[in-house]
Amino acid sequence: MRYSMVIFCGLLLMACKQAAVAPVSESGQPKQTQQRTVKPGAAVQLQHRVSSPVTLAEPVSVELDISSTSPQAEVQVRLKLDDNLSLLSDQSEWQLTLGADNNPATLPVDVSLQSGDTGYIHVFVSETTGDGARTRSFAVPVRLPEAERAAAEKSKQTEPGIIEMPAEETVY
Repeated sequence: MRYSMVIFCGLLLMACKQAAVAPVSESGQPKQTQQRTVKPGAAVQLQHRVSSPVTLAEPVSVELDISSTSPQAEVQVRLKLDDNLSLLSDQSEWQLTLGADNNPATLPVDVSLQSGDTGYIHVFVSETTGDGARTRSFAVPVRLPEAERAAAEKSKQTEPGIIEMPAEETVY
């Protein structure tokens, strides 16, 4: 009985596959379809600059340059820091309008690395356009100079590493 059920399910799957119609171009050839494997997100870019070499328990200025490829977008930027980073700036959230002049908005962030050799500033950017709201997240590393050299050496290796970081996803 079990064997006949497996055969029956296999025949059903084969029938479904044969019934599926592939897109065909005007010449009768199968049409090439474009697959998108990246999740859609906010059309924003982030670049960052760390002002000076990082030392433990000392203030470090980080500048975040946020730009948008949308013609006009309302952008909300929110920061979340790893436990080993302290925020010294007064502000951790911004409301911006981007895209009209294609100039990036520069956000100054002052932090202090309290322990360890690397801490991350997690930047969550929500962009609202005429098409709706989308979010993208970034992680900006704040590293001691020794950790910076080690990270550069590790990136030269052929096998990519995995970095865990918090993510925020909004479903509409």
